[in-house]
Amino acid sequence: VLAAFLQAEQEVTQHLSRQANLLRVGFFRGLPKKELVNPWLELLQEYSPNSELEIISTDLGTIWKYMDEGRLELCLTNVDSSFSLGSYQSVSLLTVPAEIIVSHNHPWARKKLVTAADMADADMVQLRSAYPSSEDGFYSRVQCKSIRQVADFDTLLATLENGRTFAVCPPT
Repeated sequence: VLAAFLQAEQEVTQHLSRQANLLRVGFFRGLPKKELVNPWLELLQEYSPNSELEIISTDLGTIWKYMDEGRLELCLTNVDSSFSLGSYQSVSLLTVPAEIIVSHNHPWARKKLVTAADMADADMVQLRSAYPSSEDGFYSRVQCKSIRQVADFDTLLATLENGRTFAVCPPT
């Protein structure tokens, strides 16, 4: 990981020397700001003190669209192991196991254990993606009554708040 980070750092430094001191950075708005995004942005600024950061917080589809269009030099996002990064270089900053997410209004919020049977009898909400996982990817293995796809992270959170659905964050 350290070698990959140092290589990425060298490539960013080389890229910055070719650019007009502007580094366009996007991040998925659903990532934890205090624990992950802010320290990462501070590290970028530390290693490139003469560069201006243009920071874009947006949804996953837009992040990848902007990367494909060359409108971002770097992005900070989450992907599950079945997501193909294609020609992009990546560095894993943090790996976490899958998590079930419910609001405090959901009956599971008071349970100590959520079982596969609980999930099979419940409705899941999931982000619609322009970059779907493979057919044998993580979400294909989540057994539930139905899947409601939503357009963005804010809608996902609002949908969860009613206490009738759950979401699953894949291992990232």
